[in-house]
Amino acid sequence: MRRVRRAKLLWLVGLVGLVVLGGCGVGVQDAPTAVDSQVAAADRPPPPNGTASVLYFARGDRLSPVLRRTSPDERSRLSALLAGVTPEEAARGVRNALPASIELRDVRRDGTLLTVDVHGDLGEATAGEQTLAVAQLVFTATEPTVGLSPPTVVRLLVDGSAVEVPRADGTLTGNDLDRADFPAVAVAKPAPPAVQSPSASPTP
Repeated sequence: MRRVRRAKLLWLVGLVGLVVLGGCGVGVQDAPTAVDSQVAAADRPPPPNGTASVLYFARGDRLSPVLRRTSPDERSRLSALLAGVTPEEAARGVRNALPASIELRDVRRDGTLLTVDVHGDLGEATAGEQTLAVAQLVFTATEPTVGLSPPTVVRLLVDGSAVEVPRADGTLTGNDLDRADFPAVAVAKPAPPAVQSPSASPTP
């Protein structure tokens, strides 16, 4: 009899607990609840066929890496770079040294060489900004991606033609470019990478 009474007592305690929780508004959700994007953006999984990619923008007179959700191929990463920074990144002092007129025309991969063909005028920016702009393209294009062998050299074309661009030492070159051409603007102390939330729109 004592065991039966004890079982009934435990059952009643459980029932009372459920009633109290129900009165407090705690229950099973029929659908997921939206969470503030700025809080949970880093915890969200990448979109289908997407990965976390590092893009290089500018911060002061140096490059600054940010984290974005893109496809791992070079075209997707460069397209995201040319789209500009998000308001959240801009608030952290990150900017895009590439002129807003620059558009991606073509990207071709041949072994370790990546040919990047753009449309627009890099000369719209000052010499220092041009150096940062070209470095942004080179570093973003050659950033290692998990599972893929990255290119190491970039050939920059404007409207299909080779152009001379400034390196970090101030000299002009029409040769293929790699990261070693930009030691003065390379990342010294990278800013904490920011993950772009789907609701944030890049600003050039």
